[in-house]
Amino acid sequence: MLSQHQTTLANANTSHVDDWLDMTRKELRSASRSNHRWCSGSRYQNFDAASGLSSQMAAASDLADLGSELTDYSFASISIAFAAIEDARTSPVNHGKLTHQDESALQGVAMSIISDPQIMPLMLAANSGGPSPTMLESLDMCDLGVTAVTALKTLPQGTKGRAFSEFVKSADFDSGDLSQLEKLSRL
Repeated sequence: MLSQHQTTLANANTSHVDDWLDMTRKELRSASRSNHRWCSGSRYQNFDAASGLSSQMAAASDLADLGSELTDYSFASISIAFAAIEDARTSPVNHGKLTHQDESALQGVAMSIISDPQIMPLMLAANSGGPSPTMLESLDMCDLGVTAVTALKTLPQGTKGRAFSEFVKSADFDSGDLSQLEKLSRL
């Protein structure tokens, strides 16, 4: 449904992006405080390396389960997107193309995520055979998400608007649906 409104959504005011970032940060903090099972870094250690059909089916089932847990968050995100679309219909903002300054600011965001105290030890461990299960167990993915969202939130509004607009224009909204993962778990 969002794919039908991509061009309009790309012209939304960045206040809607900030609303989504604020909501996302709040939800991630809440999940981290409650030690939600999806915050544990060890849950993600085998998603890349899943081999064999049974491992892939287990990973798909696990991700489909996440989709059901994200229902409220998904509806809130869609609600913000529809408000942004409606606002952009009456007050469109032409954000323009990403500039070299924008790219530098986005690289700064990436560097702040990489320099996070949780990520640095993982990067160092990658050079010596990879992180240990204990190291992954201690990784709080939700807290790391808060770091990433906070870094995005601090971008200059112009950069945030141009990056959001570029992202929306290039997004494939039709195949980004988590509910499609449920079908994989029924194989």
